Amino acid sequence: MRTKQQMEARITFEVEQSRKKNRGDEDLFVELKSELPDADRKTARRIAALCNAARGDEVVWIIGIDGKDGTVQGLESTDLQAWWPKIEGFFDEVTPEMRDIIVYVADGQAVIGLFFTTDRAPYVIKQAGGDPTDFEVPWRAATRTRSAKRRELLQILIPAVSLPEIEVLNYEIRATRKPTIPSNTLQRPPSPPKVSVELSVETYFNVHGPVNFPEHRRSGTIKLGELEFDCGVTFDHRRSSTAIIHNPGVAIVTQATRVSINGWLTLSNDLDEDLKATVGQLRDSKTAEFTIKLGVDQVTQPVVIHGELRQTPKAASSEPPPTADVYFEVNHWVPQHHVSLNEAETP
Repeated sequence: MRTKQQMEARITFEVEQSRKKNRGDEDLFVELKSELPDADRKTARRIAALCNAARGDEVVWIIGIDGKDGTVQGLESTDLQAWWPKIEGFFDEVTPEMRDIIVYVADGQAVIGLFFTTDRAPYVIKQAGGDPTDFEVPWRAATRTRSAKRRELLQILIPAVSLPEIEVLNYEIRATRKPTIPSNTLQRPPSPPKVSVELSVETYFNVHGPVNFPEHRRSGTIKLGELEFDCGVTFDHRRSSTAIIHNPGVAIVTQATRVSINGWLTLSNDLDEDLKATVGQLRDSKTAEFTIKLGVDQVTQPVVIHGELRQTPKAASSEPPPTADVYFEVNHWVPQHHVSLNEAETP
């Protein structure tokens, strides 16, 4: 179960992503709503459908933000103590557990995050009319709410993959530039200049059984100022132990352990002059951010780790000028604050 700090971090991240993109940033189990929906059967059915499809992962509603353009609208009067018991009345026997938190996100405006736990599915809705045999197991399919099919009922009953709880311990980004290496160096052709950007994220994975992270489902982006790049993502092999098994194309985390996750990219060009603009932009980038997505075997949505950083001022150096075979012009970004997210969701 998430702590209050983790709940607030999740809401802040979702709202900021929506505001940056100027649109609602909903996914399968996150919904943005400008106001609290009516406490009627339609709303209860929608909650049940989401919670049944989530197969144990949480469902999040954010109240007070426009689901179309991501505009934070703030809260009107919201009486959850009266609203939730009415919603519970439409469920048969078992209801999802709901937790709420108020988060101030923009210009003093607040939103409410509603977190629904889903570990007691299936959730059944009583139909209108009061017939004791008239019940429904709702299901969320894309943007539709409908009755669950047989195969979906089986998915609810089959235990879902146990997803990792990830704590971000630290992270940093370094950008370094290596100049052209002349052709007479070690009797090889000239090497073009390069800019290397390296992301290092130290995490703690708490797993409840083996979890597979396929290589082809890992991705990342690094944004340095106005420059944004896709990057490769790897698990650090130097920390390999019995807790992490590295097989071809997949990393298997078998027990709770520290995990180093690295993102990297290289920019190069045949002409040194062509990199000057990029190097200048990197040097002037006071802020940075990254997003890493780790796909999990048998799970639809990835685990997402996001962080924001600031560039550290450079200290005066007494070292001699660099030679052609060493890196120079090192820029370093360190955390502004930590945001640790687990957005993995089951099909």
